Amino acid sequence: MRQLTAALGLLMAVYFSAQATETEHLDFEILPAPGKVAIDGRHDDWDLSAGIFACGNVENAASQFAVWFHAMYDRDNLYMLARWVDPTPMNNPGTVKGDYGFNGDCLQVRIITAPDITAREVVSPERNAKDAALVRASHLTCWRDRDGLDVIDVAWGRNFNEGGLKNAKTEGALQAFAAWPDGKGYTQEIAIPWKLLCKPGVEMKAGMRIVLTIEPNFTIGTGGRLSIKDIFKPGVPIDRVFTFTASRCWGHATLAEKGNVQPRPVRLSDGREFAVRLEGGLPVVDWTGLIRSRMPEGFKEIAITLPEDGYVSLNIWGPGGMVVRQLLTCHFLTKGTHRIMWDGLTTMSVRRPGMPVAAGQYTWEAIYHTGIGLRLRGWAGNSGPAPWRGWGADHGNPQGVAAAADRVYVGWTGGEGDKPLLAADLKGNIIWKNIRGGIASAAPLATDGTTVYAFNNVGQYVAKGIYRLDAKTGRYTEWTALNGTDLLMKHIWGDAADAPGAPSALAAAGGKVFIGFQKPGTIVIVDAVTGLVDRKLAVPSVGAIAAASAQRVLAVSGTQILEVDAASGQTRPFVKPALGEKDWISALALDKAGNLYAGIRGENHQVLVYAP
Repeated sequence: MRQLTAALGLLMAVYFSAQATETEHLDFEILPAPGKVAIDGRHDDWDLSAGIFACGNVENAASQFAVWFHAMYDRDNLYMLARWVDPTPMNNPGTVKGDYGFNGDCLQVRIITAPDITAREVVSPERNAKDAALVRASHLTCWRDRDGLDVIDVAWGRNFNEGGLKNAKTEGALQAFAAWPDGKGYTQEIAIPWKLLCKPGVEMKAGMRIVLTIEPNFTIGTGGRLSIKDIFKPGVPIDRVFTFTASRCWGHATLAEKGNVQPRPVRLSDGREFAVRLEGGLPVVDWTGLIRSRMPEGFKEIAITLPEDGYVSLNIWGPGGMVVRQLLTCHFLTKGTHRIMWDGLTTMSVRRPGMPVAAGQYTWEAIYHTGIGLRLRGWAGNSGPAPWRGWGADHGNPQGVAAAADRVYVGWTGGEGDKPLLAADLKGNIIWKNIRGGIASAAPLATDGTTVYAFNNVGQYVAKGIYRLDAKTGRYTEWTALNGTDLLMKHIWGDAADAPGAPSALAAAGGKVFIGFQKPGTIVIVDAVTGLVDRKLAVPSVGAIAAASAQRVLAVSGTQILEVDAASGQTRPFVKPALGEKDWISALALDKAGNLYAGIRGENHQVLVYAP
C-alpha cells in the first residue's frame, strides 16, 4: 500500500476490487465440423471462431477461474471443447465409483432436443411430467476423478426422471483431457452421439436449434467448489442458483450452416461487451475499460497522480482534525493524473444525506494499492478442520453408530452442506467424512472393520440404497456382482409390489452383511463382497441387530432379544430386558469379549450389559 501525501490513513483492503461481474451470453452457435474430429484433448482440428468465454467474476478471476466453451457438430455427433483457465487443473477430489463430479472440476451441459424448440411442450411443459414424445432433455456431467478415471454421466428427462447412462462412453461417447504446459489450465474434449441426445425420429441438421446451457465447476482448494453458469435465453428471468431445473432460462443454440464466423464479443451481466479477435486460431479478449469507477461530482477540484494503476481511497479532513468526507473508497484509477471533484458535503449514510461543511481550511490524504492477497488463518466457532468438516451434519440428528478397533462411525438422518457420515478416532478427532450425493442420510450403518455399510434414505440425487466405503480411507468400494457402490432394495426384493423401502437395522461380520426389515419381519443375509443375497431369515418385528459371526446374530424382536442361527434360521430367546411401560430396545452392540450392550429408550434411558 502506498501513500499519495505525507499523511497516511488506516485502511483495511481486500484482494478483489469492488466490482465482480459475471458473463451472461444470450444464445449460442454450434459450427459444422471442418473435417474429422479426433478426441485427443487438442484443438488443432477445431473451428474456434464461435466460442464463448464464461467467468463468474471477470474483474478479478478472468485469469484464474474461467473457461472457453466451443461446440461443433456433424451428422453423428455433437462435439464440445472446454479450455479451462484453472490454477489447479484436473484435481477433482471425488471418485467416479460413488461421488458426484459437480463437487469439483467438471463440465455440466444441459441440452434439450426437439423438432421445434419453440413448441409448447418444450417452452412450457407440465411441472412434473416426463418429456414429450419427441422431446429429450439430457443433463451431462463430464469429469475426470482423482484416480484418472473419467465419465460422461447422462441423466435424461427435464426432471431427471427418464433414466440415463452412468457413463455414455459405453454407448459411443468419447472424452479426452490434456493439461496445459504452463500448468495454468487444461483442455477437455467431448464427442457425444446425437442418438443419445435425441428421441427416435428426431434427426439434427443444419439450421435447427437445440436448448443449451453450461455449468462449469472448479475445485477450490481441497474441498471447495466454484460454479459458473452461462448461455441463457434472452428476455426471461435467469436463475443462477437452481439452473439445473430452470430450463425456461436455458439458451438457444443454432446449428450453423457455415463455420469460420466473426467471433462474438464477451457479454457481461450488466450488458457491456468486449471485443474478441482470433490470434493464431485462438480467441483473445480486449478487456479495455473493464474496470471502471464512478467518480464523485462537485465543484472543488483535487488533483492526484498515480505512478501505476491501483485502487485509491481518499479522505478529506476538517479543521478539527476529523475526517469529514470519505470521497473515494477503493476506486480503481489508471496510472497518471486525475482530477477528483468534491461537492462540499460530508459523508452520507443510509440514514441521512451528506451535509454542507462549514467554511474553513480542509486537507486531503489518499492511499492506494494494486491488490492485497488473503491468507487463511483458521476458522472461528467450528468443531472441525473446516466449516464443512465439523462434527455432525446440517439436517436431522445422529441416527446410527458403529465401531471397530480404534474408530467410531456416526451417521446422521440428513446432510447437505455438511456430510452425514463421519469416521473419528477414540478422542473424537475426525478422520474422514462422506456424503452419498448432494443430499443424503447415513443410517442405519455397520462395519466389519474393513468396510463401512450405510443406508442412504434420500433419493434426490441417487437411488436409495446401502452403499459401502473403505473403513480406513472413506473411499467408495464396489459390490463386485453389482458393479457399483449401491445395493438397492430391488437387488434384495426384486420387483415385489410390497417390498420395504428401507431397512430397520444393519450389522456385518464374517464376510456377511445382515439387513433387518421390521416389515415383513426378515433378516436378509448378503455376501459382503458380491452384494448377492445368500438367504432370508424370518424374525418377527425385527428391530436392532448385532452380528457376532457369520453364523450367530442377535436381534431385537418386540420386547425381547433373540439369538438367531444364520445357517438354519432357527431362533431362541436370549434375554428379555425388564422394560418400563414406555420403554423399547433401540440399539444392540457386541464387544470383543462377547458382551451384549442393549440401548434402552423411553422413560428409562440406559444401556443394559449382558454377559455372553
